[in-house]
Amino acid sequence: MMKSARAVLLWILCLGLVAGFGSPLAADSTQPDRVEITLHLKRGDFIVHRYVPGDPKFAQHPLAVIIFGSGDGGFDGWEDRVCHALQAAGYEMLGFDCALYAKTDFDLETLQADTNTIAQNSLASYGDHPPPLIDGGWSMGAELAVPAAGGPHPPTGLVGLLLISPGDRGRYGLRDADRWDVSPTGPGTFGLKDFAHNLGKLHVAQWDGNLDLLGSKDWLSFLTAPHKAYDFSWGMHDYDGASDHFLSLLKDSLQWVLSLDGKAEVVKKS
Repeated sequence: MMKSARAVLLWILCLGLVAGFGSPLAADSTQPDRVEITLHLKRGDFIVHRYVPGDPKFAQHPLAVIIFGSGDGGFDGWEDRVCHALQAAGYEMLGFDCALYAKTDFDLETLQADTNTIAQNSLASYGDHPPPLIDGGWSMGAELAVPAAGGPHPPTGLVGLLLISPGDRGRYGLRDADRWDVSPTGPGTFGLKDFAHNLGKLHVAQWDGNLDLLGSKDWLSFLTAPHKAYDFSWGMHDYDGASDHFLSLLKDSLQWVLSLDGKAEVVKKS
């Protein structure tokens, strides 16, 4: 989500007067290592993009299963690039189109139930020894991951959050104004700091570009869970089109999310 005080500069950036944003990326759903699965969610039937590692070393037991929510533009080439990169590093990725999910309003209970359904559909395929679960995403997807983890019924097996440029507030739904630098307020909205004391021992890793006008780290000062803030130098909201350099650093931050004396702390089913 976006902040209103930055709208004018955002328009300048969009017009290309200040360099930084990469070219739009097109998602490639034809690759054999990405499959579309339809799940019966509380929200209704919904397609999730599943990326299972092709490396035999990780195919039977990935390093983690990661739910990766999209920005408010929907699941497209940027998210696809991130998911493929982390898939190649040994993670199973579950790409989640937040804009499509938010075509009509929902609530926290629905979000948590559906997040758990998405997670368990994958984790169940690994039998009695499922990999750890990480929730996260980019922009809107990062914002929604916080209440999904911090509400009263977090998904079973959750060990941490991987957040890329969330705003300080989000909505259980989507409005045009949310896309254009107006922080959502009123019924059906939430502040990330509202959940800051509810994340237990989850490891929270948050990425922000130091030139990104749309994300916010303010809520991190309220966190009681272990957390780490990562800055991407000279980075705007798209992190140089999810550049190879950014993706390499992103993989390093995942190692921290999964580390806690060699074992991640798991949220028990509530």
